[in-house]
Amino acid sequence: MTTFLSFGRWLKRERQARGFTQQLLANEMGYAVSTIRKLEQGERRPTQPLVTALAAALTLTPDELLGLLHLAELAPPAVPLAIPAAFRPPSLLTPLIGRDHLLANLLHQLAPPTGRWLTLTGPPGVGKTHLATALAHRIERDHHLPVLWLSLATLTTIDDVLFALATALALPTRHQLLPVLMETLYARDLYLVLDNCEHLVPQAHVLMDLLIHAPRLHFLITSRRAFAAVGEQSVVIPPLATLPTQPATLSDAALLLVQCLRIPLPPPPERIAEYNDIATTSEGLPLALELLAAQRAVGTQPCMHARGTPSLRQPLPLSLTRSGPTVAAILDRSMSLLPDATQVLWWHCAIFRGPFAAQALQGVVDSANQHDVAEALVRLVEHSLIKAVDPIDDVPWYTQLELVRWYALAHLENQGLRASSEQRHARYLLTVITACDQALQAGESQPALAIMAANQADREAATEWAFQSQDWPMALALLNGQWRYWDQQGLWRTAKRWLTRFVAAAPNQADQRVALDLLLKCCVRQGDLAEAERLGLTLIQQLTDPTDGARVAKLWNNLGVIANRLGNLEEATRRYERARARYQSMDDHAHLCDVMENQAVQLLERGLVTQAHQALLTLQDARAMDGSAEERARILFYLGNIALLEGHPQAAQQHFTECLAQMEAQSLPYWVALNQEGLARVALWQDDLLAALAWVEGSLATVTQLGEPVWMMQCQLLLGDIALRQGKPAEASRWAAQALQRTEELHLVLGTLAAVILHGRIAQTQHLVTEALQWFTDGTTLARQVGDNMGLIHGLEGQAWGALQLTELEHASRLWREAATLRGMTGLVPTPHEQRLHDVMQQALQEHHARPG
Repeated sequence: MTTFLSFGRWLKRERQARGFTQQLLANEMGYAVSTIRKLEQGERRPTQPLVTALAAALTLTPDELLGLLHLAELAPPAVPLAIPAAFRPPSLLTPLIGRDHLLANLLHQLAPPTGRWLTLTGPPGVGKTHLATALAHRIERDHHLPVLWLSLATLTTIDDVLFALATALALPTRHQLLPVLMETLYARDLYLVLDNCEHLVPQAHVLMDLLIHAPRLHFLITSRRAFAAVGEQSVVIPPLATLPTQPATLSDAALLLVQCLRIPLPPPPERIAEYNDIATTSEGLPLALELLAAQRAVGTQPCMHARGTPSLRQPLPLSLTRSGPTVAAILDRSMSLLPDATQVLWWHCAIFRGPFAAQALQGVVDSANQHDVAEALVRLVEHSLIKAVDPIDDVPWYTQLELVRWYALAHLENQGLRASSEQRHARYLLTVITACDQALQAGESQPALAIMAANQADREAATEWAFQSQDWPMALALLNGQWRYWDQQGLWRTAKRWLTRFVAAAPNQADQRVALDLLLKCCVRQGDLAEAERLGLTLIQQLTDPTDGARVAKLWNNLGVIANRLGNLEEATRRYERARARYQSMDDHAHLCDVMENQAVQLLERGLVTQAHQALLTLQDARAMDGSAEERARILFYLGNIALLEGHPQAAQQHFTECLAQMEAQSLPYWVALNQEGLARVALWQDDLLAALAWVEGSLATVTQLGEPVWMMQCQLLLGDIALRQGKPAEASRWAAQALQRTEELHLVLGTLAAVILHGRIAQTQHLVTEALQWFTDGTTLARQVGDNMGLIHGLEGQAWGALQLTELEHASRLWREAATLRGMTGLVPTPHEQRLHDVMQQALQEHHARPG
């Protein structure tokens, strides 16, 4: 919300953007329309209750509401706040390098009044605290605002944070601190810096409450991950650049390394390339650079080979930063207190990129029994070399800090154990992935999903190892095992990345075809139908062996579905016929029924109701022979759609209800959601808008969780239709816009057509004749191109309405007759709602024809 707008200008802009008239907005707020008019003209000052009502009517977020209060000049006047020296930002002992542009951008994001919550995220050692310190000093210097610094390394709960904040503000530290802090900070400017607080992410709601009730409070937070809070601005802090911007100059990372080594600037030209090469071993992490420098005698030239592994067992001097002894020195002391066997186990912990259980560690270590591993893990936790994380199924899990993984990996490398450990790690992960995949197939999803999610980083590491080692059977087994999880979780971008890489690298064409099959499914799920079509045709060209007949037939069937979704009706029909011919030649009755089902759905989507009905009755007889319960139930769903199109809502309701019960009994959430959407359309036919809304919201929640973009779009269109019937055109426009955007992402011609028609109906309701006519004209053109009779009928009827409004009565009459003829040919019956509109149109046309002359 910009500060240069007046309140009245802002209100008018937002009202119009949301599709509200002054009267509609006044009705929503419970105020007189004259109040809205005076506010917009600047004749009346806003009050706190009025702004609150306005925020509710416009559905503003809490952060937007705070900005609006500032705009309305309702924020409290500032009260000075003194910060004790112990809670001031710490001093900067070293300058920022390579961060000038980032610092300027962050200062702009923190500028009052909109920069309420800024979180700096990134890996350990990337310099989040250093950057936050520099930001805090610039805020004090440039904005003359108080900054309070809390380091959360030792504050483990949100209660600890509130207690420390109350102590810093000299408040009584009693129970119920949050209300006291809200009251104290309500009228005080304060930038609160919370350093190292990733462990407070689950308690973000408490910080949000404090921010909402203290309108002059700003957060600057450093954390390994963002809080995902309303109004939070999250910025990932990148490592320092390891490549120089110009030849024969130091990169930012190398410049920090040289300064930590206390080498005078500029360094000798012949050493610059060596410094740049050495600095790349740190991957640009400032703390890693400081540790690297600390391993060298200060003031001498580096003497290690480029990209080599430094010797980490030698005694280390103090770090050149304010943090005291280096991490490596602390680890050396901790390691010396442990038995050799426990040290070896800790080295192997570094193989795991994320959390792991004792069983996992045992799986990658030779000659380790379960008791020894469990005892060693307890010791490692006690010495702060690893930490315990949330258990899964009551099994303890552990993780090694990323900041020190390099230390243990260097040990493994020096001992010659790293390669064999990584191989055992990949094999162990394959057993975990295979077991989870089997559980997902058996419907035992919750434990399997939790384990797969917890092992995400290690799954990635194991797969990467298989690629790097060119162990293609292992790589394919890992990809196959993860596909079902990726598919169920909607992680198609991840699946596509790995599968594309496998297809390009694997030497075995048979393995490539397996990956191509999965890649094709991935593209279909993503909605990239053009790419899916290309992959399918490529696969068919490769399948030349006579034994591949069933596979080719299945591909032609799937390609028919793709062509149908793309609106290529003739090509879809040809592909279905090719699939049918192959299945008939193989006497494969079950798969022949699959093709018949796809053809029936194609007829139904085109509005050819009579033909679709006949095809489904034939399919129902065929499925009765050997079809599964799910396959027979699906026919009920399609018959429900036909009954609705033929004007029989009771029959449709019976079909959908019966199908819903069967799909729920078989735990098939996708088909449960589809039948809920069908029952919503039945309720809409019967003008029961509340029931329709309840059914479609349930359906949308399910398909969103499943990651089904096509049916998400269908639900959005239905919600737009319901909002339009409820007299909420602004809300309907939002749903229609979301659906149209999704259809563009999915390349769905039929979805695009439905969204275009809905936009026309919205404009028609708002009496925007020219705009509505353009939408309906576009819809008619698109419907003719793809042969969609339902879309064509609605487009023609909409055009007729527009022509009638423009008094082009002959043109309106011709369009109306064409739409009526098409309805008769297809068997589509208008809903009661449509029939009322038809009656209005028919009466207008009759009055026109009855006029003399």
